Amino acid sequence: MHRAMTVLGLAVVLFSAFFVIAALVDLISGVADTETSVLVGLLVFFTLTGVGGFYMAANSREKSRKQAEERMEREILLLIASKGGRIAPFEIAAETDLSAGEAQAYLDKLCSDGMGTLQVTEEGNLIYVFKGATASAERVSTAF
Repeated sequence: MHRAMTVLGLAVVLFSAFFVIAALVDLISGVADTETSVLVGLLVFFTLTGVGGFYMAANSREKSRKQAEERMEREILLLIASKGGRIAPFEIAAETDLSAGEAQAYLDKLCSDGMGTLQVTEEGNLIYVFKGATASAERVSTAF
C-alpha cells in the first residue's frame, strides 16, 4: 500500500511538473493565446499539486520505514522473551536481518531506556539481561 502511494505521489509530481513548465514557457515567451491570469492560476495550481504529490510520496515512505522498525522491534522483543531475557547481540543477528553491530546498538538503546542491563561474562562476552522478559516468556509458554 505504501509503495503504491509513493508511486502515485511521484506520478502527481511529474504530471504537475509538465504543466508548471508549460505555463512558465507560455508566460516567458508571451506568444500564447491564453491570458496571463489564467497561466498564473495554472502555475499556482499545479505547483501546489506537485508539492502535495511530493508530500504524499515522502509521507508514505516515512510510514513504511516506521512500520519496518516497529516490526523489527517486535521481532527482537519476542526473541529476547524466548531466550528467557538473556541474550547476546550475535543471537539477534543470527535470527534477524540485523548485523551484529546493529543488534548491539539496538540492545544498548533498550538498556539506556531502562529496559535491561548489560553484563560481561567471565569470558568477556556481552550479555544483555531483561528481567521483565523472563516473566513474559513464562506467560507465553503457559498460555499454550
